[in-house]
Amino acid sequence: MRTAPRAPRTIATLRAKHAVRRAPVHRRSRIELPRVDVPLVDVQPLRVDVPRGLGVAARSLHDDTPALAAGIALLVATVAAAAGALLALVAARAPGEAT
Repeated sequence: MRTAPRAPRTIATLRAKHAVRRAPVHRRSRIELPRVDVPLVDVQPLRVDVPRGLGVAARSLHDDTPALAAGIALLVATVAAAAGALLALVAARAPGEAT
């Protein structure tokens, strides 16, 4: 006994077969409110409640490490220049001169 050939199963045919009708969603209409102009008054607050430690920095915000390194390098360069000048003076002096 031969059966009739089946139609190819596709996603579209499966969706159409198992489709569920959804209930329509009620959309609320927008209500137009009257526009009211309210005057703004700028007043100074009588008291400002600021939590304790709000503006406190946990550590210094400035990093002085490069300035410290530059200072040390300048000190070392000054000592080296002074030592070089002293050696130049000693080398330029005549060997038999007394101090």
